[in-house]
Amino acid sequence: TTDPGTGRPAGQSSLVLIKDDSREERRVITLNQPLSWHNHLIYQSGYNEIGTDAVGRPIRRSVLTVNRDPGLPLKYAGSVMVALGIACMFYMRAYFFRRRVPEDQTE
Repeated sequence: TTDPGTGRPAGQSSLVLIKDDSREERRVITLNQPLSWHNHLIYQSGYNEIGTDAVGRPIRRSVLTVNRDPGLPLKYAGSVMVALGIACMFYMRAYFFRRRVPEDQTE
């Protein structure tokens, strides 16, 4: 589909064929919904116009980006540790910085 008035594409999506040793699947990848496949994320990062066909329809080539992040659990663990540290500092502040009464006024 195109945006009215401009003729520019309103969205980007690609129908891809994924072949594996055990199976073959057709999946749709859109601009904001990557495809997850065996711990890899496949993003559609753009498209290139390469011409027109015999009928006059545009022919486009999708640009895909493959990403694998094996350290993702470590990033989440670090974020949780930072959040717990902030919460701990918030509650420990009352313990460390409470008002101290001089010894001669304890009576």
